[in-house]
Amino acid sequence: DDLDYAPYRKVFTGYIEDFTVTRTSFSVSAQDKRKSLSRQLPVNRFTVADYADLNENSVDKPKPIAWGAVRGAPCVCLDEDGAPANYSFMFLDTTYHPANALTAVYVDGEAVAVAASDLSAGTFTISSANYSPGQEVTADFTGFEDDYGNPITNGLDVILDILESYDSKSFINENFNI
Repeated sequence: DDLDYAPYRKVFTGYIEDFTVTRTSFSVSAQDKRKSLSRQLPVNRFTVADYADLNENSVDKPKPIAWGAVRGAPCVCLDEDGAPANYSFMFLDTTYHPANALTAVYVDGEAVAVAASDLSAGTFTISSANYSPGQEVTADFTGFEDDYGNPITNGLDVILDILESYDSKSFINENFNI
């Protein structure tokens, strides 16, 4: 109590991750500031509240996210338990960015025609003549695009996009060594 604060110097900056208290000791588990950059992806999941005819096997599956060229990505049927004329599928979660391009769709490995697609929603539809519930549907596409309509493909741009979009970390000196 009798020491001045001025002679003290900072030797560590971080986060207290966990601590333990017993009758005889106090233990602290600390992490450096890089721990604040941790985030589990993807964050959004399929729910029956969003898609009423979603098959129970797809409930709580993570919505897919992707950057750059993607080939053979599995797609989720949004109305498999219904009986629509055209079945709807999601190939990309477009919460933060639209998809750049949808190039091909396959049902059990065979290319099929797409009845309609919506890049801003990351979805497409296939005629019920080309799909039966339970078949495997995959797609080739180009993932997220930036504000100028260009695909995000550079690794550093992908990292920056993940931190800005999914963890609200701005590109400023406090968060990045710029």
